[in-house]
Amino acid sequence: MLISNFDNEIIELSNNLEDIWDSIIKKYEIIFDTLTEVQKQSIIDNDLVINKAVVEIDMKGTELICLQHPVSSDLRKIIAIVKLSTDIERIGDRIVEIVIVLKNVHAMHEWGALFYELLKIHFELGEYLKRALLWFKKRNYESDEYDYNKKYQLISNLCQKLGDKAVENFLIEPKNVDEAIVFLEVVNILDKISHTTQSIYKWLDYQERGVL
Repeated sequence: MLISNFDNEIIELSNNLEDIWDSIIKKYEIIFDTLTEVQKQSIIDNDLVINKAVVEIDMKGTELICLQHPVSSDLRKIIAIVKLSTDIERIGDRIVEIVIVLKNVHAMHEWGALFYELLKIHFELGEYLKRALLWFKKRNYESDEYDYNKKYQLISNLCQKLGDKAVENFLIEPKNVDEAIVFLEVVNILDKISHTTQSIYKWLDYQERGVL
C-alpha cells in the first residue's frame, strides 16, 4: 500500500512528538535523584530545545491544516498532536521548576517519611504519564477500561493530603519554615503536572473518538 506525502508528514509529526515525550519522561524520572550541578543545568538548558521543537510541531501542524485541508481522523490527529505537544512542553516547564526549587536542597531524605510519600506520588504520576505515551505510540486506547479521570483524582488527592500533612509536621518545627515552603511548592508542581497529564488523556480520547 502506497503512503502519500501527506501521510508521511503526519507520521513525521507524530514521531517528533514521541521524541519530545520520551525526553520529558526521562527527565521526570530522575528529578528526585541526587543530581550533579551539571545534570541539573542540562535539564534546564534542554528545556529550550524542547520549546523550540514544540514550536516547530505547532507550525508544521498549522501548515498541514491550511494547505492540505484534512478532514475527519486526519484533522483530529493533527489537532491532537499540536495540543499534546503544548501540554508536554508545559510538563517540561514544570520539571524545570522542580529542579530549580530543589537546587538549594542538599538532603531531601531528611524530610523523612514525607519524602517517601512524595516519591510515591512521583511514581504514580510517572506511570500515569508513561501509560499515556504508550497509548499514543501503539494506538492502544483503553478509555473504557482505564478511567484516567479517576487516576488524576487519586493523584490530586494524594498531593492534597501530603500538603496538609507537611504543614502539620513543619508547624511543629517553626525553624524549618523555609524547607516547608520548598516541600509544599514541589507537591503543588506535581499536582499541576497531574492536571496537565489528564488533559493529555483528553486529547488522546479526542483523537480516537472526536469528542472532548
